[in-house]
Amino acid sequence: MRKRTSIVLNLHNTNFFMSISITIRPKQTTQKCVFLLSLVSFFCSPVISQEMSRSDTRDTAISVELNTLENGLRLVSIADTASNRVFWSIKLKTPLALELERTGVAQLTGEIMRSGTALRSSDSLDVLLDAYDAEIITTEGLLRASSPKAYAQETLALLVEVLRYPAFTETAVNEALEHYRLALSTNENSSEIRVHQLSQQRVFTKKHPYGETISPSSLDSISHIDLIQHHALHYRPQYASIAVTGDLTHEETRTWIEAALGDWLPREIPIVRHSVPTKPLQNRVCFGEIPGEHLMALELSHTVSLKPGHSDEAACVVLNAILTHPTLPGSLVDTNCSTPPCSPMLTSSVRADDLLGSFRIQSLESPHHVIPFIEKSIASMQDLTLNRVDTGLVQSAVEAVIADMQLHEAEKYMEAWQDAILNREDSEGPRAFLKTLRAVTPSDIQRVAIQYLRPANLIISVAGDRSLIPEGLSRLSGHSEIEFFDALGKRVLQLDPAPTGETAETVFIDYYTARGGVEAFESLESLVQIADASAGAEIEIEVEIKTQYGVGILTQASMNGTLMMEQIITKSGGVNRMNGESKTLPESEFQKLSQHLYAAHFLHLTDLNLTAKLLGMDRAQDGPHYVVEIQSHGEPYETLYFHNGSHLLVKSVGERKGPAGPVEIESTFSDYQWVQGLSFPMTTVQMTNGQGMTLRVSKTTLNGRISSNLFDDN
Repeated sequence: MRKRTSIVLNLHNTNFFMSISITIRPKQTTQKCVFLLSLVSFFCSPVISQEMSRSDTRDTAISVELNTLENGLRLVSIADTASNRVFWSIKLKTPLALELERTGVAQLTGEIMRSGTALRSSDSLDVLLDAYDAEIITTEGLLRASSPKAYAQETLALLVEVLRYPAFTETAVNEALEHYRLALSTNENSSEIRVHQLSQQRVFTKKHPYGETISPSSLDSISHIDLIQHHALHYRPQYASIAVTGDLTHEETRTWIEAALGDWLPREIPIVRHSVPTKPLQNRVCFGEIPGEHLMALELSHTVSLKPGHSDEAACVVLNAILTHPTLPGSLVDTNCSTPPCSPMLTSSVRADDLLGSFRIQSLESPHHVIPFIEKSIASMQDLTLNRVDTGLVQSAVEAVIADMQLHEAEKYMEAWQDAILNREDSEGPRAFLKTLRAVTPSDIQRVAIQYLRPANLIISVAGDRSLIPEGLSRLSGHSEIEFFDALGKRVLQLDPAPTGETAETVFIDYYTARGGVEAFESLESLVQIADASAGAEIEIEVEIKTQYGVGILTQASMNGTLMMEQIITKSGGVNRMNGESKTLPESEFQKLSQHLYAAHFLHLTDLNLTAKLLGMDRAQDGPHYVVEIQSHGEPYETLYFHNGSHLLVKSVGERKGPAGPVEIESTFSDYQWVQGLSFPMTTVQMTNGQGMTLRVSKTTLNGRISSNLFDDN
């Protein structure tokens, strides 16, 4: 039975479709993909009551006042005489950094703040809240509270206490970590969680905060000290806003907030620039195995450069509704979905963030529907770029979006204002966005479809039982293969046994033989190559590499004839020189580059403290390939793929430790050409954490004279 589909043009913080509320730091439950209702019930108990999300229509006049305190805290005061409760919302939007081996600190910090303060325990806090008929919930970068007006000031005092003075006791943190571990093990069998986690890992990569994943090892690395430090650094007023709605005057609200939060000290947070992952050159199919799962979860995704407040934002929200809103004849919605129940995944929404957005289509399908759904999704994306939709459909989609914003609800209206101030710097609040929504036209829909949809550059993630993979799924990949990954995002190779008698050593010998002979390579004295390196249409670099085997390697990179950088490798070490400054190469990078001091370096792994093992044969469309794993001190270091027919190296995949965390490097080698009786790859494409660079060799010289003085400075 076809399941309900959802599409997300995702900018990662502002949800304009189902609700106007935002998730401030996107490395949260929906981004980590590992914690669902099991954690919500634990950390958010008692949850916001139905009265907090009341649906009554407010017919009385509502007044809004905006203020900014001296410490940078922005205040949104909404005077609503019809409300019988006062609602508070504190949201933070702080610069993101990689959490690396402690991934999960930010999420834990937000969710444990409710577990007691420096002044009172969690139980004591509950007693007071019960007495006030009040509620407080916290999550990552978000605190909410509500109470009757009679206890509004007391509730605010408790909310501020939770915000500024959380205890983070070892007991509370350890208890939370255990619940996280339980949730991880429980959710291992959820295809919907797994597919989104896999999609985030492949779309954003490990070098971007959105690609990080909470794991058992990261939880083991976290202590209560980490949470204390994270809170002290990130919970600062200039990155926050507080919104209040209820039967309070603006003067009351302003006076209370200044008294409670006026002395909250600001502190600047260092801004870390994150590389934008490169879109795949072709569609890729990635699979995460969930044994015994009879349905398959799907997510088609790619990054987009769209930020909160952009003029295209409203049109993108309407585009989502046209595709999948359940009340419209959308392109991808199965309106006959009845039993089993439709997927509980998110419906169409736009989430906004200043870092990086993404386009996303999600669905839960029976195996025989997987390929038709993917094909229909891609066709629908293409169709929106080629044809204009009907005006009536656009208008219906706009009204559906507005209805889902639920601005007649007090809390939703407050969140809409807070979002406008915090994310879009819009002092008109939701009115401005509503006006922009109603101005969307069919030509706008086609324009944003052309601008943001990339049906040929998708990560197509699938999670389910491997035995149920439909025949032909691999043909949807530009590489004609399905790539398998474990829960941590590491590639899992699907291999057949190698032919009897084949070893890593025989594969290496066949490789050098196919390129002109082992003896010929071993007798090489020097190699000089001139190449052009490109990393996009705007960046073109000239590269010259001079290698004197056994002595050193000099690589010089120039732009428009000006030397930009040079690198020297010798047996004793390596340095990079740029702008007159020299910097020693990290050990992992030196180990990789120093291999090339040997012309036939795969035959000298012992000298390099490396070992090799033939794992088997892959099932690639252009293969099969011999798959050889290089190990360093018993740990996987690099995986090599040699073509079964030509014996040439076609791909290498490895991971290095970089200054900002692990660096995943995938290189493909092609266009082998003969030079003086030896064959060399003339084109190399290297993907480093999603960033692509192409190196094209224009000239190769063997055994030319190279002065050893070139390497003296190292």
